[in-house]
Amino acid sequence: MLMTYFVVALLGVSEQPQSKAFRSRHASASPASPLVPDGPEAGLLVKVLTPVLKALAAKSAIAGLAECMKSLGGVCYLDSSSPLDIGTNIARLYRGANVLSI
Repeated sequence: MLMTYFVVALLGVSEQPQSKAFRSRHASASPASPLVPDGPEAGLLVKVLTPVLKALAAKSAIAGLAECMKSLGGVCYLDSSSPLDIGTNIARLYRGANVLSI
């Protein structure tokens, strides 16, 4: 979660260049402001860290859905034709989550 908020702060700095003046006036209000770089470094970090954050979220989703399938037993390996039947469509969610990490 901390990495997500860090990337959000970087995105805000890279999209709003006038925030540098705001941060210099209110530097004592935020102890984390020295951690977020200004200028082109913020844009480069956003471009690098966004795919890393997406990969971490995908790996967490795969692990979470695998535990969900284990807790519900063998019925989760079955695939239902009804999209409203959540109890047996965990297999579909698990397949979709595996695609996210590729």
